[in-house]
Amino acid sequence: MVGQWTSNVGSGAIYPLPFDLLNDFEPISMLSIGPLWIMGSNNLPAMNLRELIAWLKANPDRATAGTIGAGSAAHLCFVYFQNMTGTSFKFVPYRGAAPALQDLVGGHIDLLCAEGGQSLSQYCAGTIKAFAILTPKRWSAAPDVPTMEEAGVSGLQFPFWHALWAPKGTPQAIIARLNVSGDPQKSQGQVW
Repeated sequence: MVGQWTSNVGSGAIYPLPFDLLNDFEPISMLSIGPLWIMGSNNLPAMNLRELIAWLKANPDRATAGTIGAGSAAHLCFVYFQNMTGTSFKFVPYRGAAPALQDLVGGHIDLLCAEGGQSLSQYCAGTIKAFAILTPKRWSAAPDVPTMEEAGVSGLQFPFWHALWAPKGTPQAIIARLNVSGDPQKSQGQVW
């Protein structure tokens, strides 16, 4: 199976699941790690993260932040953010990232903690703001966006990963073969 942060961490912490990730699956390899970043509507007066935090503190519960399900990365990103900054804003649940991003662009919500890949084009087009990225280093696709650390919030990192898993008990030789890092010599020319 392909699992990601929400399916394999967040959901299990909130909902009863029909599987136990630690006992039912064997990790094979990391497939991707994508950055999350805190995005804002162009209607917000803040131009950077420090200004955003100051505005949120001066206007408690005035701002709205889109979430994509309870326990999702987008939701927990903002829970951590609120706890670490002493800010307070309202959560607006969405059924997916696309409608949340549409409402951010349209100015119907103020904030979204989105995956970089799904929101980069809107940022590049100037239809939304990026306040900070939740990775240890700046993202090469948007090098002008500071990390949370650089922007003044220390210790808030939240990589959004996708990984490959097999059923528990899968022979280690198969796990090792599936975990080949794209080296054709190691995979003997087979595509996995």
